[in-house]
Amino acid sequence: SETRTLLESHLDASADAVFKSGRTLGLIKPQKIIRVSEDTNKIRITFQDSTGQQFTWSVRALLFYKKFSIYKEKYSTNYIEKIHDKMNNCETYFVIGLTQIYKDNPHSEYGGWPMIVGIHCLEEK
Repeated sequence: SETRTLLESHLDASADAVFKSGRTLGLIKPQKIIRVSEDTNKIRITFQDSTGQQFTWSVRALLFYKKFSIYKEKYSTNYIEKIHDKMNNCETYFVIGLTQIYKDNPHSEYGGWPMIVGIHCLEEK
């Protein structure tokens, strides 16, 4: 409960609330994890934030990659499904960050590249 209280006290309303205010780091609580995908060395998560806006961002959280590897070993045939279900059945929080801001780059969101830099998954709902 202490962790939940701490996270809730620093929670931002949405991804827009973080990045459109000029900040490059924030904490959001996704409304829904839609998809977890993996290719070569990168994990991506598609999610809806509290406003229902949908994003697909890469995960750059080392501890999540370690947890992902454990699931991959334990549930070799359906590890992505297991992780996806776990995040949807927990109170999940994302620490979101924005890379360097590149002026006039048409391929970036919010002027840079947003990513998930931390994932907190508290006990199941």
